[in-house]
Amino acid sequence: MKVEEELQWSQDRLTMAMDMAGLAYWEYDIDSNLFTFDDRFYALYGTTAEQEGGYQMTPQEYTKRFIPPEQRDMVIREVMRAQEIDDPQFSTTAQHTIIRRDGEKRHILVRIGLIIDKNGRKIGSRGVTQDITELKMVEKALKESDRRMAAIIDFLPDATFVIDKNGKVIFWNRAIEEMTGVPADKILGKGNYEYSIPIYGYRRPLLVDMVKEENKELIEQYSSTHRRHEVLTAEIDVQLKGETRTVWAKAVPLYDSNGNFGGAIEVIRDITDMKESRRKIQKELDINRAQTNIYVPLISLGSTLESVGRIILNEALKLTNSTQGFISILDASNKKMTLIGSEFLDGKDITLSLSPYDKHKNLWDHILHTTKPYYTNNTPKQLTTVSVPEGEFAVDRILSVPVFLGDELVGQITVANAPRSYDQDDLDYIGRLAAICALAIQNKRGEQEIKQSLQDKEVLLREIHHRVKNNMQIISTLLNLQINQTSGEQEINVLRESQGRIKSMAMVYEKLNQSHTLTKIKFKDYVEKLISDIFYSYGIENGTIETEIDVEDISISIDTAIPCGLIINELVTNSLKHAFPDNHGKLQFKLKSKEDHLEMVIADNGIGLPENVDYENSTSLGLQLVNNLVKQLDGQITLDRSKGTSFTISFQELKYKNRI
Repeated sequence: MKVEEELQWSQDRLTMAMDMAGLAYWEYDIDSNLFTFDDRFYALYGTTAEQEGGYQMTPQEYTKRFIPPEQRDMVIREVMRAQEIDDPQFSTTAQHTIIRRDGEKRHILVRIGLIIDKNGRKIGSRGVTQDITELKMVEKALKESDRRMAAIIDFLPDATFVIDKNGKVIFWNRAIEEMTGVPADKILGKGNYEYSIPIYGYRRPLLVDMVKEENKELIEQYSSTHRRHEVLTAEIDVQLKGETRTVWAKAVPLYDSNGNFGGAIEVIRDITDMKESRRKIQKELDINRAQTNIYVPLISLGSTLESVGRIILNEALKLTNSTQGFISILDASNKKMTLIGSEFLDGKDITLSLSPYDKHKNLWDHILHTTKPYYTNNTPKQLTTVSVPEGEFAVDRILSVPVFLGDELVGQITVANAPRSYDQDDLDYIGRLAAICALAIQNKRGEQEIKQSLQDKEVLLREIHHRVKNNMQIISTLLNLQINQTSGEQEINVLRESQGRIKSMAMVYEKLNQSHTLTKIKFKDYVEKLISDIFYSYGIENGTIETEIDVEDISISIDTAIPCGLIINELVTNSLKHAFPDNHGKLQFKLKSKEDHLEMVIADNGIGLPENVDYENSTSLGLQLVNNLVKQLDGQITLDRSKGTSFTISFQELKYKNRI
């Protein structure tokens, strides 16, 4: 009795365990070709023995009732395969789909073993069936998650790769394929730092390998290294496709849902061009600063050629990081080079040494023979330093630019011994200073002629106009650089409109500088150039918008020209932006002299200004500016909407007012 109780207890425990695991037991008899099922099996299939006509059925009947047609042959083969095996320890597993009585499809896992009688004869097979539908769903969800993650990584704009906890590559996106030239199928699954070879040319740890434990020796090879918690960023120069490039890298560890380390991801961005752009922008700002520093003494009546030369030289030394240099002017009659700025010689005059072939043979005067700008970073191999003036210094590298007035060589700017190699950019920068140096020499040479032909105020005024124009061009250049660094359309439009206003004013000073009187400009030339530039700025193609300009041969003063130019800029720009949605139409500009005033008309035959727009009380910056400028001219403005938009502005030319 006790044995029976223990057997029953054991059977109950087995039943409970199978229930908890969702297992169903079955047997197959070879002689009868019948399956034998129990209630638990039928419950798994959503049916009962009563509905199925008993607990037994043939394999063919089983597959017909519960297996999808496309899997029936496979299930029969798995069952029959067990009968072909003689090994009593044989077991196998199979997965397939079943169709429950209610039509629901479920996934099951079947484990099959042999039944051997006491004589060792194979008489059938037995097995357990487990519902694994939920596991399949989880598996599918994980695969879908991996697929989405792979797609996201693949389309990241930055070069990205992922390694698992064993250091093997599991993701290698398109951007890193493009950066390295190595396709994903050549690197996926590889470890032992294989991923570093396309970047460094040899195996070595990268940032991705140091997110958990840093290698001090390797981390020192990077620059701008920064760690925030477990996020590691750095910059380094690498060889990509045979070219040295600067890259920024960021590495982060990856963890599974249980917080276990599962690998790491590294993002690599080529920042070479960005750093070069920043360097050029900064250099351009330095050039503009240098020019501004030079312009002030250049136009000052108290400045001498020597004092301006010293300032130009100082700016040249700073721009090129040079330690020595000089600026000289050349007297062609006696071959004498006079220093107007020097950072290493006490004497002021140097008589140039000529070879028997009448060639300048020294480092300092080499350019006076070739008349070409040059630089060398290895002077002993390229030029001789024979017969240079007493007190010379050792020259490791040198850069020299000629100064021309028209076609006449009048001097040179030379710098030497920068702590780095000179390059073409340095040559260009000093070339721009050479133009200013030429202007300084020109001013000195023509001082007597200028005194005879112009009053001192006229000289000052011309230089002021030149300076203002150049400063406005500098501002316009800075705005253009800002436009190139800005992505928002609204911000770009604001900057471009500001740039147009600055250009309209700068053009007045340009025309003044070309004028003989220095006080008035020919307004027709100015208007034609201004409208042409506005059309060009907005990309208006020839033949799309017709222009009709009718301006009397009138010269007007700067006090009148600047507000008129700004009004023209605003109203023409407004027409181009809003009046012609199909980019076709006509723009008219007229300026006529009336009895006691001037009348300016700016009109278009476009879609017209909306009736609800009150141009005199508009919130638009452009229209507000127009109204204020008309008031500045003591004028009146009227609007005609009958045939598009036509503004008529009546004003008198402003008289100069003493502002002191």
